Amino acid sequence: MAAAGDDFVSGQDLQDLYDLLDSGLLEDDGEFWPELSSAVESAVTENIEEEVTENIGEANEENLLSCHLCKKSYKYKTKRGLERHIESKHTQEGSNENTDKENTLKKLHPLNLKVMVEKCAGLLSNDLCYPEDIRNQFTTETFSFSTDESLELWNKLELIIKSYKGDQENFYSQYYGLLEDNLLPKKFEDYTVSNILLSELSNHILIHLNKRDIVASNTNVVVDTTLSEKDICSLQYLAGHIIQKFYTKIRYSKSCNTSKNQQYVSILLASKVEVDPSQRLVNIRNRGGLWLANHDMHQIFKETEIIFLKTSSSSSRILSRNEMIKMALVNHTVISCYNNICEGIDPKVEKELGWNLLEDLLKLYFTVRGFSFARDVREKYKAAKKKVKNRSLRTQIKKASSSSTSTTAETTKK
Repeated sequence: MAAAGDDFVSGQDLQDLYDLLDSGLLEDDGEFWPELSSAVESAVTENIEEEVTENIGEANEENLLSCHLCKKSYKYKTKRGLERHIESKHTQEGSNENTDKENTLKKLHPLNLKVMVEKCAGLLSNDLCYPEDIRNQFTTETFSFSTDESLELWNKLELIIKSYKGDQENFYSQYYGLLEDNLLPKKFEDYTVSNILLSELSNHILIHLNKRDIVASNTNVVVDTTLSEKDICSLQYLAGHIIQKFYTKIRYSKSCNTSKNQQYVSILLASKVEVDPSQRLVNIRNRGGLWLANHDMHQIFKETEIIFLKTSSSSSRILSRNEMIKMALVNHTVISCYNNICEGIDPKVEKELGWNLLEDLLKLYFTVRGFSFARDVREKYKAAKKKVKNRSLRTQIKKASSSSTSTTAETTKK
């Protein structure tokens, strides 16, 4: 299970996670893959320390954060509380101006363009169709392409990228229409050399845009999100594991006695039950140390898993953990169940801090599932590679065998 930073074939079910549970790897974090154990520790520690540095001591009017976009004076104790407010309340206000730009960036980002240009230069430096003096201008020793140069070229191609809707002929006609001028004057004085590079680049851009279209079209695919009995058992175990992990880390931290962390502890304890016969996997494996998450917490992680399944099925390469967290935070079931947990706590939990903890729990869940996703990708790739290799070996043996048979037959005739 490996999360790719904020970005990660899986996951059509929780079978891989269940296998880990069945083999006992979740009972000892040290054995639960070193990289996962490290990721879990950093995810928990990072969020706790972040909150401590954001808000040292009891909050007062002087250190509260205010939103500069609001006419009303909203105050927040933490940076994340303010960020969530701006995300939910003010994102749409300026979205009309930036939507086109953002959509174009999603199709092709300047950093993607930079990588493409460098790749094209590498190909041209070894292309014997061109004279040596031209090839030498594209070698790694003489050619470089900065981020600023990439952004400058992107701005010139932005209109073509923005208007691309699958019509390849129209793309080429618009693209080559721009090559009448030197699009890279700072790089090449001779626009002919510049256009050699840009002609090679056009094919790479088109391939990239077509892939993006395929990914976008897959977002409407209906995904089977039905969870089996094994899936439910795994989710129950994982829910208990996550809330226990946070509780242990907060309970024994140096800042345990702060008002914020005391509220966190209260929420985590309210997410737990002492007895639940329906959680068979946890009960079978429990030796007195495992936590049983309550029904509301199970529902939260169930909805979170469904979000993960839908996202992973529509993404061919990258999963954005932050985007999945945003989706979970606006899910009605998640909101309702979490409010149910917080409502029964006395003294009352501050809403902002409660949402910070929920965000942390979701982040850790997607981190764990990200490792599962990455492992599945790796295993499928290795299996496919092995299959191709075996097939190739059988072909070679078959050819050698047939060759040997024909040689023996000719010898017999003679």
